[in-house]
This record gives sequence, structure tokens and C-alpha cells, in this order.
Amino acid sequence: MDPRHYLTIAAVVLAFLLAAVAVRIAHAIIHRLLGALEIVDAKNRTAVQARATQLVRALTLLAYGVAALASVSIALSRFGIYEARWDPRSAARWFATHGINADLTRSDANYLKIQRL
Repeated sequence: MDPRHYLTIAAVVLAFLLAAVAVRIAHAIIHRLLGALEIVDAKNRTAVQARATQLVRALTLLAYGVAALASVSIALSRFGIYEARWDPRSAARWFATHGINADLTRSDANYLKIQRL
């Protein structure tokens, strides 16, 4: 495998690891701040904790969404697609190279499956 493939995979994994670390830090900060609040009423404490849980979930979704966008951007740049436009020729060229190989692999697998029956 080409070393650039490893670099791309490492960058994608790093993006998601950074997102996970950011979520854990935000979770710890939010719950530390909640612990410092002096809320007397149990009903109010439950409501604040529910809002904090919603906030943590929203931050989690945001962090992983940013990581996914970064991963797609890294993968597209790896395929040589740098511009924010879609070129049918480059898509057709990519499919002619990769799509046909995937189709041949699929047809070989189906042939072998039929032969086993």
C-alpha cells in the first residue's frame, strides 16, 4: 500500500480522535459547572441536568459532523478533487477506473458463490 494511503487514514482517524477528545473535555467542563451550581429545588436541578445532557449531545453531533466533513475533504483531496464543483469527465474517469474494478470483483464473487452451490 502506498504510504500516502496510510497518511490519509491516519488523518481521518486523527480527526475523529480529536472530536472524541473535544467531546469528553466539553462533557467534563459542563458537568463540573453543574456541580458548582447551587440549585435547591430538585425539579430545577433535573431540568438543568436535562438541558446539560441535550447540550452535550448537540456538541457531540457538531464535533463528529466537523470530523466527518474534514474526512470527506481529505478523501476528496486524495482523489484529486480540489475544487467545489462537479466535473462529469473526472467522475466518469474515476468510475471507469474504480467502478469497473469493483463491478468485476462483485461478479467474480457471485460466480464463486454460484460454483459453491
